[in-house]
Amino acid sequence: MLSITMPTRKRPERLRHCIHSCVDLADNPGDLEFLLYVDDDDNETRHEELQSEFPGVNIQIFVAPRLFNLYTVQNFLAARSHGCPIGYLADDMYFTTQGWDTRVKQPFIHDKIWLVFPNDTENPHGRVRATHGFLSRKAIKIVRAFVPNCFTYYWGDQWLSVVYKKLGRSVCLKDVMITHENPLIDPAYVMHLDDTYRDKCKDRDYMKIDHRIYKNTEHERREWMRKLRDYIAQWQRRHR
Repeated sequence: MLSITMPTRKRPERLRHCIHSCVDLADNPGDLEFLLYVDDDDNETRHEELQSEFPGVNIQIFVAPRLFNLYTVQNFLAARSHGCPIGYLADDMYFTTQGWDTRVKQPFIHDKIWLVFPNDTENPHGRVRATHGFLSRKAIKIVRAFVPNCFTYYWGDQWLSVVYKKLGRSVCLKDVMITHENPLIDPAYVMHLDDTYRDKCKDRDYMKIDHRIYKNTEHERREWMRKLRDYIAQWQRRHR
């Protein structure tokens, strides 16, 4: 089973578009598990409508108070997942490549310590950053977190990208494409600007605060790398 964690807020049409892309383009759609976090003041995202539109698809919805911390939500969902690998995705993106799920699973067949991520249109000019990606349950157990929990909205993807790149365990699937329709990054998607984006813009200090946290947590990233590197070395010794 492959698990997908996805916070969502008042975007039922875009959420359905995202899920459709995952299901319709997967080689094994029955092997997907979706875990959605829906705020308790969101009356637009309805479980029964999703179940009706995606019969036979494993969709779990967790309704809870709104949390202004993306990474706390992602960790909450990952802790309740059953598959491997586990992905962190968003309701404003969608896959455009057939068989994306098979390609994502391939690096995890043997050694489990990888960050595998698709080619995201949010990253212009050839920048390689795991804005959306997949990790193994083993890696989560080793560092005791799915994604770093110290940020509000930003820099978590940079944290993971740096850690796994330095370990030599970062895999960008350049032939697996996703389209990321984020109007805060690309004005071509301004028609999608909604209250969720506007709430994120109200206090731009979030970005500065998260950046400051990132700069002050080098020790924690090194500790993640140490733990993961120790496991990789142990695994390699056992499988010589």
